Amino acid sequence: MVRAVNELDAYLARKTAELRSADVLLRGLGLNYRQTDVLGRFLRDPGLSTSVADHQARYGVVAQTARTDLTDLARHGYLDSSKQGRRVVWHPVGDLPARLGA
Repeated sequence: MVRAVNELDAYLARKTAELRSADVLLRGLGLNYRQTDVLGRFLRDPGLSTSVADHQARYGVVAQTARTDLTDLARHGYLDSSKQGRRVVWHPVGDLPARLGA
């Protein structure tokens, strides 16, 4: 039981350090805070996706600003998009941590 707790503690310490270094790295990319937050969320959970409407609601911006944020991230090679009906959904590229150097 003690061993399991120690292993969990070590794992959590490792993950905390990874997230801190990812945050520092993201701040150095010259992106706005919304884009940095999106990439941070995708690094923590690669299965997430977002849309213009989701981004708009989360950050309180107009649709064009949300669209620009997401298309800029795609242009930099951090996001891919796909269509679900008429809606465009954005998700992280498979090798996002490697592209960011995380």
